[in-house]
Amino acid sequence: MNLTRLENFKAIYEDGSVSAAARRLFIAQPALSNQLRAFEAELGVPLFERKSSALCPTAAGHALYRRAVQILSVVHASEQEMLQYRSGVKGVIRLGVVSSGGYALLTSDIRAFRARFPSIRFEIFDRNTYALRPMLQAGLIDIAIVRTPFDCEGLRVHLLEGEPMAAVSLEPFSSNSLPLASLANRPFILYRRFERLFHEVCAEAGFAPEIACINDDARTTLTWARAGLGTGLVPLNVTRLFPDPALHVCAIDCELLYTHTALIHSADAELSSAAACFLDAITRTSRERASST
Repeated sequence: MNLTRLENFKAIYEDGSVSAAARRLFIAQPALSNQLRAFEAELGVPLFERKSSALCPTAAGHALYRRAVQILSVVHASEQEMLQYRSGVKGVIRLGVVSSGGYALLTSDIRAFRARFPSIRFEIFDRNTYALRPMLQAGLIDIAIVRTPFDCEGLRVHLLEGEPMAAVSLEPFSSNSLPLASLANRPFILYRRFERLFHEVCAEAGFAPEIACINDDARTTLTWARAGLGTGLVPLNVTRLFPDPALHVCAIDCELLYTHTALIHSADAELSSAAACFLDAITRTSRERASST
């Protein structure tokens, strides 16, 4: 499969016609049409249905487009990384981050890493944990910064610091730290990944929680809590990263409601030298902090 044909197919798919794609690619329309027919003959399946002046992707066309986006993204990232090496720079780290974990490192550890390795460039992808896993598997990112709990299958996991979960609400709490049972009468707003664990620990505490909202992002939880729609459940450090003077914060005294920031990468892929250097620096800094406390 020729990469040029794949790039041209992607342009035709996105523009919806050969003529529009030809203008974008600065290719003569007849030449691009011939190339598309040759590509379909090579694959043995039609990629588009011709309907008057429009091209409608077939099921095979839709499937190939999804793969083309992944393949060309990896190729582009590889070319950029090699370009950085050729120009004397040490490489590019493609880093996936979740809102509740990545920004903590961005304000401290990554600043120190950049001071030590100023020639390494970062590409940041803000996603939730569910979206980052397939990006790791497809090679679109090198490392992801996430929070426990998550499915570890097919991943190498490096746990960093841990912290308790906290309750946040417009309604004040009686203390800065409370057992979970004392919050039993409140409606809760929480991450989807914490839902099963939260129900389990609430059952152990002797109550069935009222759930007002399930979502995938710390900032959504804080926004709903700020609107007075319930008591949010977030890692304690999130309340420091996104402070809101209107919200009251209470650490939850429950050993099971404890979360760790983690660096994860694919167990089947070898890290680039830049990414391996980053992983080593961050995990070493985390261990040093833990040993000094």
